[in-house]
Amino acid sequence: MLGKARLNHKDVANLNWIEADLNSFTPEGQPDLIYSNAALHWLDNHEALFPSLASRLESNGVLAIQMPRNFDAPSHQAMNDVALDGPWKPQLKSIAERPSPVHEASWYYDCLSPYMRNIQIWETSYSHILEGDDPVARWTYSTGLKPYLEALQNKAEQDAFYDAYAKRLRMEYPKRTDGKTLFQFKRLFIVSEI
Repeated sequence: MLGKARLNHKDVANLNWIEADLNSFTPEGQPDLIYSNAALHWLDNHEALFPSLASRLESNGVLAIQMPRNFDAPSHQAMNDVALDGPWKPQLKSIAERPSPVHEASWYYDCLSPYMRNIQIWETSYSHILEGDDPVARWTYSTGLKPYLEALQNKAEQDAFYDAYAKRLRMEYPKRTDGKTLFQFKRLFIVSEI
Protein backbone atom coordinates (compact mmCIF):
# COMPACT_ATOMS: atom_id res chain seq x y z
CA MET A 1 0.00 0.00 0.00
CA LEU A 2 2.77 2.42 0.85
CA GLY A 3 4.52 1.79 -2.47
CA LYS A 4 1.33 2.52 -4.36
CA ALA A 5 0.69 5.62 -2.23
CA ARG A 6 4.20 6.93 -2.93
CA LEU A 7 3.72 6.35 -6.65
CA ASN A 8 0.26 7.94 -6.77
CA HIS A 9 1.34 11.02 -4.79
CA LYS A 10 4.94 11.47 -5.96
CA ASP A 11 4.23 15.06 -7.07
CA VAL A 12 3.09 16.17 -3.59
CA ALA A 13 5.77 18.08 -1.70
CA ASN A 14 6.54 17.40 1.96
CA LEU A 15 4.62 14.14 2.10
CA ASN A 16 6.28 11.23 3.86
CA TRP A 17 5.03 7.63 3.92
CA ILE A 18 6.30 5.66 6.89
CA GLU A 19 5.81 2.00 7.77
CA ALA A 20 5.91 1.40 11.53
CA ASP A 21 4.39 -0.58 14.39
CA LEU A 22 1.35 1.35 15.61
CA ASN A 23 2.01 0.28 19.20
CA SER A 24 5.34 2.09 19.33
CA PHE A 25 5.31 4.63 16.49
CA THR A 26 6.32 8.17 17.36
CA PRO A 27 6.44 10.63 14.46
CA GLU A 28 9.40 12.94 13.98
CA GLY A 29 8.29 16.40 14.96
CA GLN A 30 4.62 17.25 15.12
CA PRO A 31 2.57 16.35 12.04
CA ASP A 32 -0.27 18.48 10.68
CA LEU A 33 -2.39 15.38 10.18
CA ILE A 34 -2.69 11.98 11.78
CA TYR A 35 -4.91 9.81 9.62
CA SER A 36 -5.88 6.22 10.26
CA ASN A 37 -8.19 4.08 8.19
CA ALA A 38 -9.21 0.74 9.70
CA ALA A 39 -6.10 0.29 11.84
CA LEU A 40 -6.63 1.54 15.40
CA HIS A 41 -9.28 -1.08 16.20
CA TRP A 42 -6.43 -3.62 16.30
CA LEU A 43 -4.97 -1.79 19.32
CA ASP A 44 -6.23 -1.80 22.90
CA ASN A 45 -6.14 0.96 25.52
CA HIS A 46 -7.83 3.70 23.49
CA GLU A 47 -8.15 5.77 26.66
CA ALA A 48 -4.37 6.34 26.47
CA LEU A 49 -3.89 5.99 22.71
CA PHE A 50 -6.24 8.75 21.55
CA PRO A 51 -4.95 11.49 23.88
CA SER A 52 -1.43 10.43 22.91
CA LEU A 53 -2.23 10.86 19.22
CA ALA A 54 -3.78 14.25 19.91
CA SER A 55 -0.72 15.40 21.87
CA ARG A 56 1.56 14.67 18.91
CA LEU A 57 -0.21 17.03 16.51
CA GLU A 58 1.02 20.45 15.43
CA SER A 59 -1.10 23.41 16.52
CA ASN A 60 -4.24 23.39 14.32
CA GLY A 61 -3.44 19.81 13.37
CA VAL A 62 -6.16 17.34 12.45
CA LEU A 63 -6.87 13.86 13.75
CA ALA A 64 -8.89 11.84 11.20
CA ILE A 65 -9.83 8.26 12.04
CA GLN A 66 -12.11 5.55 10.70
CA MET A 67 -12.58 2.28 12.57
CA PRO A 68 -14.91 -0.65 12.09
CA ARG A 69 -17.38 -0.92 14.98
CA ASN A 70 -18.88 -4.31 14.28
CA PHE A 71 -17.59 -6.22 17.29
CA ASP A 72 -21.12 -6.75 18.61
CA ALA A 73 -22.50 -7.89 15.22
CA PRO A 74 -23.39 -11.55 14.61
CA SER A 75 -20.39 -11.85 12.26
CA HIS A 76 -17.99 -11.10 15.10
CA GLN A 77 -19.91 -12.69 17.96
CA ALA A 78 -19.91 -15.94 15.98
CA MET A 79 -16.09 -15.87 15.93
CA ASN A 80 -16.06 -15.76 19.72
CA ASP A 81 -18.80 -18.33 20.16
CA VAL A 82 -17.17 -20.84 17.80
CA ALA A 83 -13.77 -20.20 19.40
CA LEU A 84 -15.11 -21.00 22.86
CA ASP A 85 -17.14 -24.01 21.75
CA GLY A 86 -14.63 -26.30 20.14
CA PRO A 87 -11.39 -28.23 20.58
CA TRP A 88 -9.46 -25.04 19.81
CA LYS A 89 -10.73 -23.23 22.92
CA PRO A 90 -7.35 -23.31 24.75
CA GLN A 91 -5.62 -21.58 21.83
CA LEU A 92 -8.41 -19.07 21.14
CA LYS A 93 -9.82 -18.22 24.58
CA SER A 94 -7.78 -15.02 25.04
CA ILE A 95 -8.69 -13.77 21.58
CA ALA A 96 -12.39 -14.57 22.02
CA GLU A 97 -12.56 -12.91 25.43
CA ARG A 98 -10.80 -9.71 24.35
CA PRO A 99 -13.11 -6.79 25.11
CA SER A 100 -14.16 -4.71 22.13
CA PRO A 101 -11.42 -2.12 21.63
CA VAL A 102 -13.80 0.30 19.87
CA HIS A 103 -16.27 2.29 21.94
CA GLU A 104 -19.39 4.29 21.13
CA ALA A 105 -19.15 7.79 19.62
CA SER A 106 -19.93 9.50 22.94
CA TRP A 107 -16.99 7.72 24.58
CA TYR A 108 -14.57 9.17 21.99
CA TYR A 109 -16.07 12.62 22.40
CA ASP A 110 -15.47 12.48 26.15
CA CYS A 111 -11.97 11.11 25.60
CA LEU A 112 -10.91 13.73 23.04
CA SER A 113 -12.79 16.86 24.13
CA PRO A 114 -10.16 17.92 26.72
CA TYR A 115 -7.53 17.95 23.93
CA MET A 116 -9.33 18.67 20.67
CA ARG A 117 -11.80 21.18 19.22
CA ASN A 118 -14.28 21.03 16.36
CA ILE A 119 -14.85 17.36 17.04
CA GLN A 120 -17.01 15.61 14.49
CA ILE A 121 -17.98 12.01 15.18
CA TRP A 122 -20.44 9.90 13.26
CA GLU A 123 -21.24 6.28 12.66
CA THR A 124 -22.46 4.79 9.41
CA SER A 125 -23.92 1.36 8.89
CA TYR A 126 -23.21 0.09 5.40
CA SER A 127 -25.44 -2.50 3.79
CA HIS A 128 -23.13 -4.66 1.73
CA ILE A 129 -24.80 -6.89 -0.83
CA LEU A 130 -22.63 -9.98 -1.07
CA GLU A 131 -22.70 -12.85 -3.52
CA GLY A 132 -21.63 -16.48 -3.52
CA ASP A 133 -21.41 -19.12 -0.82
CA ASP A 134 -20.49 -18.08 2.71
CA PRO A 135 -19.86 -14.46 1.68
CA VAL A 136 -19.73 -13.04 5.22
CA ALA A 137 -17.19 -15.67 6.29
CA ARG A 138 -15.13 -14.81 3.21
CA TRP A 139 -15.49 -11.08 4.02
CA THR A 140 -14.05 -11.55 7.51
CA TYR A 141 -11.40 -14.10 6.49
CA SER A 142 -8.48 -11.69 6.07
CA THR A 143 -9.55 -9.21 8.75
CA GLY A 144 -11.49 -10.08 11.91
CA LEU A 145 -11.04 -13.82 11.53
CA LYS A 146 -7.29 -13.59 10.90
CA PRO A 147 -6.10 -13.59 14.57
CA TYR A 148 -8.19 -16.70 15.28
CA LEU A 149 -6.81 -18.61 12.30
CA GLU A 150 -3.21 -17.54 12.97
CA ALA A 151 -3.45 -18.83 16.55
CA LEU A 152 -4.32 -22.35 15.42
CA GLN A 153 -1.58 -24.93 15.03
CA ASN A 154 -2.12 -26.23 11.51
CA LYS A 155 -4.20 -25.98 8.36
CA ALA A 156 -6.54 -28.79 9.42
CA GLU A 157 -7.48 -26.88 12.60
CA GLN A 158 -7.82 -23.65 10.65
CA ASP A 159 -10.09 -25.30 8.08
CA ALA A 160 -12.24 -26.93 10.79
CA PHE A 161 -12.61 -23.63 12.63
CA TYR A 162 -13.46 -21.76 9.43
CA ASP A 163 -16.03 -24.40 8.45
CA ALA A 164 -17.73 -24.21 11.88
CA TYR A 165 -17.74 -20.41 11.68
CA ALA A 166 -19.13 -20.37 8.14
CA LYS A 167 -21.87 -22.82 9.12
CA ARG A 168 -22.87 -20.57 12.03
CA LEU A 169 -22.99 -17.53 9.75
CA ARG A 170 -25.32 -19.26 7.29
CA MET A 171 -27.96 -19.09 10.03
CA GLU A 172 -27.14 -15.47 10.96
CA TYR A 173 -26.92 -14.20 7.36
CA PRO A 174 -29.19 -16.31 5.16
CA LYS A 175 -29.25 -15.87 1.41
CA ARG A 176 -32.12 -13.78 0.08
CA THR A 177 -34.52 -15.13 -2.52
CA ASP A 178 -32.28 -13.66 -5.25
CA GLY A 179 -29.26 -15.57 -3.90
CA LYS A 180 -27.56 -12.51 -2.39
CA THR A 181 -26.66 -11.94 1.25
CA LEU A 182 -27.05 -8.62 3.09
CA PHE A 183 -24.30 -7.75 5.53
CA GLN A 184 -24.60 -4.70 7.78
CA PHE A 185 -21.23 -3.25 8.75
CA LYS A 186 -20.79 -0.26 11.09
CA ARG A 187 -17.92 2.17 10.84
CA LEU A 188 -17.06 5.00 13.23
CA PHE A 189 -15.54 8.25 11.90
CA ILE A 190 -13.74 10.91 13.94
CA VAL A 191 -12.37 14.20 12.59
CA SER A 192 -11.12 16.83 15.01
CA GLU A 193 -8.63 19.67 15.34
CA ILE A 194 -6.12 20.34 18.06
